[in-house]
Amino acid sequence: MNIKLRPLVARASIFTPFPKLPIEKYALEHGYIDKSDPDSIPNTVQRESLLKQKDIGKIVNLQKFFAITVKFPFLRPAVKCLVHLPNNIIFEMVFLSTNAILYFKNSFNLNFFQLIVFCVRNVKFYFVKKK
Repeated sequence: MNIKLRPLVARASIFTPFPKLPIEKYALEHGYIDKSDPDSIPNTVQRESLLKQKDIGKIVNLQKFFAITVKFPFLRPAVKCLVHLPNNIIFEMVFLSTNAILYFKNSFNLNFFQLIVFCVRNVKFYFVKKK
């Protein structure tokens, strides 16, 4: 559907059942998460999933390629193969660079230098785990 709509920017987040919300109770009751632990919530809903379900790795990988596939639909057949591979630093870099170029540049009207500075300042939140 996103490909047909041809949005300027497309983004997908990874679902996170935040503590004390009804969806967290549902996730606990149905075995999608093991326990309610605010410390387990990642810094970003763009990197990993707390959910325990079949094919969650494929879903996380699809999220990494979502924006670039919507922008360049000819990549769809390749992405269908790539999602079956283990997540890796290359997938993460595709995701980060795609978001930097398509989302942040367009949303904040940044020039190339401003975009680089913005990315360097914020990339630590993506890779650093909460303490």
